[in-house]
Amino acid sequence: MKKIIAIIVAICLSLLAYNVYSEIEAIKSVVIEINETELNDITFSYISLKIGIKIVNEGAKGIDDLEGNFTISILNTSIGRIHFGKIDIKPCSSTNSSFYMFLYYDKIADSIIEVLKEWKFSISAKGFIKGKIFFGLISYKRNIEIVKKID
Repeated sequence: MKKIIAIIVAICLSLLAYNVYSEIEAIKSVVIEINETELNDITFSYISLKIGIKIVNEGAKGIDDLEGNFTISILNTSIGRIHFGKIDIKPCSSTNSSFYMFLYYDKIADSIIEVLKEWKFSISAKGFIKGKIFFGLISYKRNIEIVKKID
């Protein structure tokens, strides 16, 4: 009888460990792309920029409560931060989010403004994503860096 209980406990622990492993692998397989950059407005004090990201779950396991925090940089100069929170993504699917950023001239160098006017530069996002695992009781965090060239 003790052997049967030990086997049942071992099977349950194995299934639990596999579930946690598959949730971590799903978060590791997330791909985040900058899929849209749009110049909205140029004024005397700021430039309004729309940044769209695509979040892809390439894994076979759904992700619950995915969050992300990123510092946005143009030509390695930080221009702001974006955050998305608590997104659920089904297996093998994707979702899109858009963010508006205001680039104030007093915060960026004149050379960056000229690059923006020519509309040839790279934009990057560096930060992390975090998702819930183990039935939502534990968070798993992964660092991400994205670079997109704009011409």
